[in-house]
Amino acid sequence: GDLTPRGESGQVYVRKAKGSKNRTILIKQKLWTELMEFKASAHSNQAVFPSQKGGHLDRQNLHPIVKAIALEAGLSELVSAHWLRHAHGSHAIERGTNPVLVKETLGHANLAITDRYLKARPNDSSALNLMDL
Repeated sequence: GDLTPRGESGQVYVRKAKGSKNRTILIKQKLWTELMEFKASAHSNQAVFPSQKGGHLDRQNLHPIVKAIALEAGLSELVSAHWLRHAHGSHAIERGTNPVLVKETLGHANLAITDRYLKARPNDSSALNLMDL
């Protein structure tokens, strides 16, 4: 019931996410299509990704799942749900996403928290974005 179509893609309403904040997250078309195919086998009132007890996954349930998948994929033991969240914010900003939008998507209380994702890159400089005179 928390998945809503939006044109060719959709959105998910996330309840009590990090910081106990609810928010809506837009989903790209390809992921939306895959999610709808996966959800097709579930009843409308069931969780798409149920816990072992059949209810919704809590943050605490997600941590060991992410760890196990990361280790199975041969990734660093440092990978965690929080690490993926940080990677999302960092990559979005690197690709030019407005930091205010990243703040809202991640549910940060203020922009100062999102500023932690802004890091200078050794091969980048604001001067490269200025016009040649």
